[in-house]
Amino acid sequence: AVGDKVPVVAAGGIFDGRGLAAALCYGADGVWVGTRFLLTPEANAHQTHKDRLILGRAEDTVISRAFTGATLRVMRNKWTQHYEEHPEELGKGSKQLVKAMKEGAWLHSQIANKAVADQPFDEEIQGYAAGQCIGNIERIQPAGDIVVQMVGTAAQLLGRSQAKL
Repeated sequence: AVGDKVPVVAAGGIFDGRGLAAALCYGADGVWVGTRFLLTPEANAHQTHKDRLILGRAEDTVISRAFTGATLRVMRNKWTQHYEEHPEELGKGSKQLVKAMKEGAWLHSQIANKAVADQPFDEEIQGYAAGQCIGNIERIQPAGDIVVQMVGTAAQLLGRSQAKL
């Protein structure tokens, strides 16, 4: 909290200035941008994962507990499909995360390690987060450029909205 005010952060599906403007209009104090920042040169996501996100569509994602034990939207693959068909095999809580890491399905926490990042990415079992906005992102851009574009577009839209009042 900031003084007696609790800041509200909007999240989910925000990837451009339109989403930022909408969130601010709904009363949010800020936004959490996830998947859009995976598609930056600065992100430690594997290049194959980035490529797959650029080619993907929202329909290619699934909410699954197959990697971390907690619900997470990821790209659908054989690993997620297996646990959709056999939920009784899911480890409880962090046990699923440990299982996924041991079997090479979840390398997210290790990708900053150059040796891990240089290994081939097995799309059939390895998973990384993927928001539903993936069909709307066409290229990798520097994070700073994304912020400048988002804020500029949001300011323009909010200015137009204010002029209509």
